[in-house]
Amino acid sequence: MVAGLQVANYEGTSLRIRRHYSNYQGFWNKQAEQAWDHGMLSAVGAQVRAGNFDEVVAQHPYPSRVFSYAFELEANRRHRAGELVDYAPLATTPRLFDTLLAQHNAWLERNGMEPRQAELPSRASLLAKGGRILTAGECRYLVLGKRWDGHGQDWAFTLTLGKAGEYVERRWLLSVMRVWQFSGHVSVAQDNRMLFSEPGEPPASLEIAFLNGSFYAFNSRGQGVFIFNRSSGAASA
Repeated sequence: MVAGLQVANYEGTSLRIRRHYSNYQGFWNKQAEQAWDHGMLSAVGAQVRAGNFDEVVAQHPYPSRVFSYAFELEANRRHRAGELVDYAPLATTPRLFDTLLAQHNAWLERNGMEPRQAELPSRASLLAKGGRILTAGECRYLVLGKRWDGHGQDWAFTLTLGKAGEYVERRWLLSVMRVWQFSGHVSVAQDNRMLFSEPGEPPASLEIAFLNGSFYAFNSRGQGVFIFNRSSGAASA
């Protein structure tokens, strides 16, 4: 029976791998057949410089090669204009890289591919399983000189906190080599919620819950934002 389960698991895994590979291979084979034309690229560049990136995307949707070219031009245009364009999952306003991630996930879903991480639980579902919301004192203990290792739906992070709530965070998208580094400050509000503040962004107010050795962060709508564990100096909550 064990052997049968192993074979079934292998077949299921192989099917997922073949499906992923087939979808990607078929798409990029079609992309490779498209000829690059200097005049077309010049026209795309002119559209982006004129602030018409959305029109280019409508004509050349993700993940086409023209989209990738236009995306880099748009990122450069916004950066030169002083706009924050990089990835920031706690940001209250989506940035350019957040839009790219959303399009990537939508494309995976349309092509029958599975997400890289299981969907995060909601506040209601976690409490129904026996989770509990942390008190203000427990929240304060979590932010005093601790280190967290965790992940969201599409990203993972390590967050190192100082004695006064200051932190340095290293953040990366799953399956992507590049690492972003952020600094900020976290404090505990009167309503037991943690306030994460980063330069140029309004504070992100998150409620923290505990279940089976892990901590869960929820936004004001009760949606899961990330899961984390303490990697040093940790006592059980």
